[in-house]
Amino acid sequence: VYFRRHFQVPDPALVERLILSLMRDDGAVVYLNGTEVGRNNIDSGTTPGGVITYSTLATRIVDNAEESTFVNMPVPDDLVQELRPGDNVIAVEVHQASVTSSDLVLDLELTASFHPPVEHVLGIGRETDGAPFLYWLDPRWQLETSTNLSDWLTMPGASSPWRPESDRAEEFYRWRR
Repeated sequence: VYFRRHFQVPDPALVERLILSLMRDDGAVVYLNGTEVGRNNIDSGTTPGGVITYSTLATRIVDNAEESTFVNMPVPDDLVQELRPGDNVIAVEVHQASVTSSDLVLDLELTASFHPPVEHVLGIGRETDGAPFLYWLDPRWQLETSTNLSDWLTMPGASSPWRPESDRAEEFYRWRR
């Protein structure tokens, strides 16, 4: 059985890694934008990593306890880099270990971890003279400041990297999106 799901990625450059969790009965092959992510409990039978067809059987029967357990499948970094702005597709083909199998299980979760909005808080070296500066990757985050932690003001024109003025030692900063 073949499944596919479209999902949106506004800015792929912000995705640091992908974690795929799979529950299946019996075997599965997972694809991201048409490229194979990995296989679980299935092989071509002739050559590891070989071609899987619609009639390829899973390697073994998965029992009741195992078919309700999530298995983590690593998503290689080079595939994370293949995410496209906008529409992306995750696809799964599920194979049974027997042509007379009476059940099928599939549950899949793809979780993205994003680069943090703040990369560096202190600058060290000749170019910064050890003075603090703030650096963030995502331009959609806005820098705000406060002197009392209750009244926050957006810092107009603040862009990364941003260095606080030395006379602002009594201020607090935060990012909002």
